[in-house]
Amino acid sequence: MQLLVTFFVMHLSGYRNLLSGVVLVLLESAATVSVAAVEFDHKVGPLLVLAFSPSATTVFI
Repeated sequence: MQLLVTFFVMHLSGYRNLLSGVVLVLLESAATVSVAAVEFDHKVGPLLVLAFSPSATTVFI
């Protein structure tokens, strides 16, 4: 779906050169992966550190 949206944005913006379009798609893909990695680090990273730290204690309720 995102590729389809990118195609329409490229078409409306006047990106008719194939090389420019490919570069734009690659940059967008890299940015998406980077944002996903940062989001993963912020949400899951602290949980992993807490779960695997040697001083972590297990509490059963």
